[in-house]
Amino acid sequence: MCSAQAVSIVGDDEAVSDVMMPGMSGVEMHDRILALGYAPPTIFNTAFPSADLKAKALKNGVLAVSAKDRNGASGLAALKTTSATAH
Repeated sequence: MCSAQAVSIVGDDEAVSDVMMPGMSGVEMHDRILALGYAPPTIFNTAFPSADLKAKALKNGVLAVSAKDRNGASGLAALKTTSATAH
């Protein structure tokens, strides 16, 4: 199960998730959601961004992979982009 602190559902149809979570990674969570037939616009926010992670996530339909910073600004920018794209 995912940590409640690591995953947020924004509105009814957008997901924001950390990549590194206890029990299941954000990538695994996204894969499971897709397997269930859902494809919400998703943003990953991570302290450990890499080109491989970004490539895999974007290939699987994730809209953005943002690097965590101290004030969350990069995550907010990605969320605004996703919200504008989804609606």
